[in-house]
Amino acid sequence: MVEEKLGYYGELLVLHATQMGLGTCWVASTYNKETTRVELAAGEKLHDVVPLGFAPAKMPLVQRTIRASIRGRSKPNHDLYQGPWPLAQAPEW
Repeated sequence: MVEEKLGYYGELLVLHATQMGLGTCWVASTYNKETTRVELAAGEKLHDVVPLGFAPAKMPLVQRTIRASIRGRSKPNHDLYQGPWPLAQAPEW
């Protein structure tokens, strides 16, 4: 349940940053935990990474290729949702 809430709040962060004109993306299991520069206290865990900043004017070739391969595959929320209650009754987060 914690990971699910982190996902929803992380996505809200990404959406708000995008509305403010910042470049950002959602990075979950595609980053290298060994090379990530972060100091964690005992018991802390790094779940995901959401980088914020100003994106380059021209998108790198790798990113353009990835976007082109996933474009056109979006589905409406009701097709993606698999919760224990109807989508209309799902929590806002």
